[in-house]
Amino acid sequence: MYRIMVVDDECVFRKGLYKVISNADSEYEIVGEAEDGAEALEMAGRLKPDLIMTDVYMPVMGGLELIREIRKREYNVDFIILSGYDEFKFAQEAIKYGVEEYLLKPMDVDEVKSAIQRVYNKMLLRIETDMLYKRCMVNCMGNLERLAENIWLLNDNMIKNDLESIKLKTCDIIPEKYKITPIFSDFVNILNDKLKEKIRNDSYCSRYLIKIYEWEKEAVKAFMQFECAVWNTLKELKRGKNHKYNHLVKMIREYIAERADDAELSLSETAAHFGFNPSYVSTLFKEELGISFIEYITAIRIEKARRLLSEGMKASEAAIASGYNDYPHFSKTFKKITGMSPSEYIEKIYTTSIQR
Repeated sequence: MYRIMVVDDECVFRKGLYKVISNADSEYEIVGEAEDGAEALEMAGRLKPDLIMTDVYMPVMGGLELIREIRKREYNVDFIILSGYDEFKFAQEAIKYGVEEYLLKPMDVDEVKSAIQRVYNKMLLRIETDMLYKRCMVNCMGNLERLAENIWLLNDNMIKNDLESIKLKTCDIIPEKYKITPIFSDFVNILNDKLKEKIRNDSYCSRYLIKIYEWEKEAVKAFMQFECAVWNTLKELKRGKNHKYNHLVKMIREYIAERADDAELSLSETAAHFGFNPSYVSTLFKEELGISFIEYITAIRIEKARRLLSEGMKASEAAIASGYNDYPHFSKTFKKITGMSPSEYIEKIYTTSIQR
């Protein structure tokens, strides 16, 4: 039932309106009558009406003050103002507080019925829109989680798939009369929250969060804004990540060069030194240099060992100076990289020097 309250200090008018509403539609139910705003305010808290039809001028508390007080309490109720005064200031105040209809006394029966029907239809549309909004949010949550992940991973193809799926589940299947545009603003907030979780250790990326300052009112256009913002964020994130990756890799390579002779140098120790987890550093090296961290540090150490052997250092000493405490492991690794054992390499150097 559509619950209606009538507020007017004229008893005859209230009774007449009661009769009109009762005969208008079986869905309408008058749940209360009040002769002033103060009484109506108390009743509204108890009776929870969907619609309040109120006069402007009444003793104790007028209609506009009643509306202000109810808005403060955030009751979910619509208003129709009934007034014998066609004054612009009343209309302005009514618009400010979201009054749905403003009827001038005396009004005819059809005018009253039509006004109530319009407000009733708007309420139904809000309810249907809210239901669709919740359904879209549930249906798209998985896509949003994947979208955030793929934005962070800079995965263009998967981002395209996620956006197409979100569009299909929102504006492609919902009639335009349902104003679901705010859902895209909520999508942005969800994506940003998930991106913040991923970049909490990377403050340089915070400025690349998705931003839209003014939304289009049509769902299709709002989605296009959302889609465009995602691609822009991806573009900026790529630029930012590339800049930081290059700088970080440079610092790690310098760190390795300084400590290559330290047998304790490892992926875990290096990652901890720079404040990152090992998998992140490992992935970074693979993406930037095309080889793993272990392959890189091994190449640095063996190259140093070759130089030391070429300068006449004993193989066992060159192993320690290159970061290997375990000579058999050094010898095996040396042969794997150069194709020769340390002793074979020394012999080659000796033979070459004699031939000269």
